[in-house]
Amino acid sequence: MNCLFALPGAFLALLFLSLPGFSTPRDSDLKRDLKRAKAVVAGEVTLLHSYYAPDGEIYSDITLRVSGVLKESEATPGLLTFTTPGGIVGEEGVAFSNAPWFEVNEPVLLLLEEWAPGTLSPAAKYDLDGRDIPEVGLKGRALLETVRSILTEQGNAVLDSEWQRTLEFEKTSRKAGADPTTQVENPLTACYVLTGPRWRTTSVQFRLDNALPPDMSTAALAAVKTINDLNLSVRFQSSAFSSNLISRGGITTGNPSTLAVARYRFIPSTQTMVDYTITLNNLYTWASTGAPGVFDTEGVLLHELGHIAGLNHPSPSICNQHTMWFSVAAGDTSRRTLEIGDTTGLQTIYGTVAPPPPPPPSAPPSAPPPAANPGSTPPVPTLTGITVSGNLVTNSTIRMSASGTNFAEFLQFVVRGQGCPSTGCILAGAAVQNITATSASTSFVPRGAGTYRVNVRNTALGAQSAAQASFMVFIR
Repeated sequence: MNCLFALPGAFLALLFLSLPGFSTPRDSDLKRDLKRAKAVVAGEVTLLHSYYAPDGEIYSDITLRVSGVLKESEATPGLLTFTTPGGIVGEEGVAFSNAPWFEVNEPVLLLLEEWAPGTLSPAAKYDLDGRDIPEVGLKGRALLETVRSILTEQGNAVLDSEWQRTLEFEKTSRKAGADPTTQVENPLTACYVLTGPRWRTTSVQFRLDNALPPDMSTAALAAVKTINDLNLSVRFQSSAFSSNLISRGGITTGNPSTLAVARYRFIPSTQTMVDYTITLNNLYTWASTGAPGVFDTEGVLLHELGHIAGLNHPSPSICNQHTMWFSVAAGDTSRRTLEIGDTTGLQTIYGTVAPPPPPPPSAPPSAPPPAANPGSTPPVPTLTGITVSGNLVTNSTIRMSASGTNFAEFLQFVVRGQGCPSTGCILAGAAVQNITATSASTSFVPRGAGTYRVNVRNTALGAQSAAQASFMVFIR
């Protein structure tokens, strides 16, 4: 599970919490989850199919072999299929902080909700292989016992036959040597978890949406500064031309009640981050004053930037004051600083470098770089041709090498064709390589048979090249 949750009455991804703070016993964290769940099932992921949908986004169809049904009187063990946003197609991976990530053969406990009529979606996912479970501080057997107790209190008695099936499934799925009941109590040094993908560049750009009010923009810059002050080998830097957008708006993918969502794209083979967006849900009230009943912009953005940098949620209860802890209360401003686990995790990924020396006292202030000037306009590139190499069939990775003039540092490829939205499939950031003034290259996975057309532009705000190149893709 990969996001921050909110108390009370709102959440940042997979758990529903209603507690006013962090000192209440942990089993209370599950009570609202289980009350709102349409079904609670245990089983093994048997099939995962990721694909590009008509909106250009990657989704995954998940098939679960259900071994036990703890809630839902009409359900029986069998096969259950549902869809979740994110997944991997070829050399493109997409993950959302408000949607669980699935793998084939993993044993799980799922809490399913009906966000759309007649459609069940995974609101929470817990691994049942004997590993520590973040968010609840329990291992598989202890979690199941707690779930059964809460469901019984809520008037949803678990059938004995289903309970026995669930226990047998958990027992056979458990890794060798795993203690089935011990509550998780890791040392403070374990208060960080890595997601896998990371940045492999020294500079990660971001752009603040022009529609953000001034106090939100100030809070976002403060959150960025907190990470940059660690002097990691990577730094977040503002650019008016970046496609990595921080904004406020509605949540349209995954759980619509999510407090905030970080979406990032990565290259699976190298675990390299490519680009990202962070969206604060406009369903909720935001402030930077710590006022009761509103959520702290800076603390939540710092948590989401932690996900973008490569951090997940820590497990032990002693980590509940860390920025990457899974929950935050309205009015809580304590998440504006990084604790030892947060800092250690980031330094484990990127190491540290010497801070930049201050400018000489007598030196005049330097002019801001062109990318930081909202009034500047990136040059329009000229595209003279594209060379395509690789297997030109659906869902195979191909290589595109573009030639022309006026190619700049933030060059983007805009691909239009089958499976891409009307605005095109955008290849930017780390996905675009070997950029010079006259050439650049990138990888692309065709999403269907037909003709694809390619333009280039310098940043998301720049004009596209007048000329475009095209190539054909065939069915395998």
